[in-house]
Amino acid sequence: MKLTTHYRLYRVAAVLWMAVIFFLSSQSKLPLPNVIPSTDKLAHAITFGILGILFACSFKRIPEDRHALIKRIVLLTVMVTLYGASDETHQLFVEGRDASIADLIADTTGGLISVSVFYYISYRTRHINT
Repeated sequence: MKLTTHYRLYRVAAVLWMAVIFFLSSQSKLPLPNVIPSTDKLAHAITFGILGILFACSFKRIPEDRHALIKRIVLLTVMVTLYGASDETHQLFVEGRDASIADLIADTTGGLISVSVFYYISYRTRHINT
């Protein structure tokens, strides 16, 4: 099933979003309100969840069978995790920032949940409409 005719635009959007993440990671301090406990982890999950969806949209087609779909979800989650790991490594070199395994777990969780929900909705919509 064809996902989108604009999949190349999503690839560009993913790279631009990665640049935004890199820019934000380069800041010594980010103005995040600490109204809710673990706001930082939620921000990581949302930020990397968006990246996961952009990665998912950058493919031409949704896998036809469940096995291929699971492999795609794993691939995309690994991609998000690798970028999250590079982001945490980058923060080691930014004054006032540090790397955090908890942040990487939030990145991975955000990517996994967003990609899973995205494909679940896409897969269910396809089977309902056929």
